[in-house]
Amino acid sequence: MPGPLFLPALQGSFGDWTYYSALVTLDDIVERIGYAAPLAENSSLAQQMQRRLDDGGRAEDIADYLLRNEDRFFNALVVGVLGGQPEWHPFSLSSHQPAHELGAVVERDQDLVGYLELSGDETLFALDGQHRLAGIRRALQQNPALGREKLSLIFVPHLATPAGVIRTRTLFISLNKKAVPVKRADIIILDEVDLTAIITRRLIDTDARFNRDVIDVQRFGNAIPANSPSWTTIGNFYDANNMLIRHFVEGRDEDELRDAAKIRLSEERIAFYQAGVVDFYERLARVEPLLRTVMGADAERRRAALLDARTLANPRLIARPVGLKIITAAAAELRLTSDRRHTELAINAGRAAAAVEAVRTEIEPETVAQMRDCAPAEVTAFLEEGDGAAAACEVQRCRETRQSAADDDDVFGHERDAS
Repeated sequence: MPGPLFLPALQGSFGDWTYYSALVTLDDIVERIGYAAPLAENSSLAQQMQRRLDDGGRAEDIADYLLRNEDRFFNALVVGVLGGQPEWHPFSLSSHQPAHELGAVVERDQDLVGYLELSGDETLFALDGQHRLAGIRRALQQNPALGREKLSLIFVPHLATPAGVIRTRTLFISLNKKAVPVKRADIIILDEVDLTAIITRRLIDTDARFNRDVIDVQRFGNAIPANSPSWTTIGNFYDANNMLIRHFVEGRDEDELRDAAKIRLSEERIAFYQAGVVDFYERLARVEPLLRTVMGADAERRRAALLDARTLANPRLIARPVGLKIITAAAAELRLTSDRRHTELAINAGRAAAAVEAVRTEIEPETVAQMRDCAPAEVTAFLEEGDGAAAACEVQRCRETRQSAADDDDVFGHERDAS
């Protein structure tokens, strides 16, 4: 049983809860704090909760984060306190600087600063932060030196009565069930670990070919107004780049990419993957005149070309966000088969058609039917080692295949948004 522990703390109140915010070493956290088992009346259910947390993948991810990031940081864990005799010891406030006379502040907050004493007889359990607690335990097993670091905890008294259990259970659910996941838009805009988000922002901010006129940074979905002067949305651009990074870029490291979801890569490796993404668009632009125009410096010419490419008279796959998604998916599928296309065009064209099918639920079925033959040809053309007659022939074949689209119903849709 651990002995008494004095923690520098603040006392506060919120609603009808009194709580204590204190700094605690990771060693003391692991030694003293358990999971929320006291809230489970059935001991078997409590054991299931503990096994799920100890064996879960999230705990491993959190441990990895703690071990590999010097700039690691957690928000406070919320800890329930059951039994024992925790005591609050306020102390008087004064300033050693004569010019900093606290005056009325001292009188108002005199009892809110002090030490929280834990006797060691208490049962402490995590109300919020159970996965973080499991991750801390794993991390300390591998690197005990982390135990000296301190984390902020919020201690909340728990009454061992039927009403007290209901009250604390309600708090547990409120803290966990109502937490809002980070939105996709915020990841794209702010995440400094997510490799694709970093590269997407850098291309928009530093490469004029993908600037804010080319990429609509206000839209995060896969639809864009048919009359928009922008090529695609930042959300669609992110998705396409992610597909390229993980399945197309030559020399990619699968283990490294798995780590990239948790650990920021070095600047050298970020630059490597960024160059691979840019290489894809440059190669595609060599065989796709519309993309050359989109990536060019003439904004008016780009706008006119995109508007024309979203009409029934001249429907172009590359002018639609969903078209970019199809092309990058097909290119990734082709890359998985072979890095050289000369001897495997027929096989890969079929595999690319399967890649189109994989995203069919996101597009109108009749649109997919018209595009299925086109996507492999357009991707095949730019993947050719030489983009001469063979590439031109493939692109022309695709365009001839879809000439009848104008005679059908509005295949690409004259809706407000261009998917």
